[in-house]
Amino acid sequence: MRFLLLALCFSVISVQAQADVYIWRDAHTQVKASFPDTWKIIKNQQPDTILTIIAPDSESMPICSIKVREDNRFRMYPVQFESDIQKVAYSYNFWEDYLLNEYADVRIPMKMDESGLGKSFASHALFNYTGEPHESDNFRQGIGFASHYYDFGVIAECTANQTGYPDWVPQFMGFFGSIDYPTVYGTTVNGKYRDFINQDAYTDKGLDIRN
Repeated sequence: MRFLLLALCFSVISVQAQADVYIWRDAHTQVKASFPDTWKIIKNQQPDTILTIIAPDSESMPICSIKVREDNRFRMYPVQFESDIQKVAYSYNFWEDYLLNEYADVRIPMKMDESGLGKSFASHALFNYTGEPHESDNFRQGIGFASHYYDFGVIAECTANQTGYPDWVPQFMGFFGSIDYPTVYGTTVNGKYRDFINQDAYTDKGLDIRN
């Protein structure tokens, strides 16, 4: 009995220590994400940014954001081509163009395919740069994921001041893992249907209903 009460006390303490999670959804794109409720939503810096959040750490100043860009170039392709589309349009060249236009003094030590974001394939990159005033002007490190789905592209990234970046990577990855898109493509597997073009409906399954 004493052991049971002790275990119950520890379980209560454990539950109380866990932070609540805020589930967020963009009203226009329906892209959603979740993050600890201790993080604060701040003003977006770019027109295509739908979410910017900052964690309660004044030294590291961790910031995450999601950008959504309309991309109708590939909407006629079936979902099985999304992997190839990502490797063509959201791969190494994409990260060079995006990061060099987005940040100052950028270095990109790693870019890789074979990742995922939301419901689709993605590439990811590790990068560092000199932060702007709203990012404390310090040397910052970041990780980002870029993905394509139907008629839009998604860029999710998290950055922090260099000294605190390693400590925040686990929470950054949790944020990326929570991102999801509205379902556009069908997800059910088609059953075995009659050959409507080459097979007479009267003789379907060997049954001739004409007599």
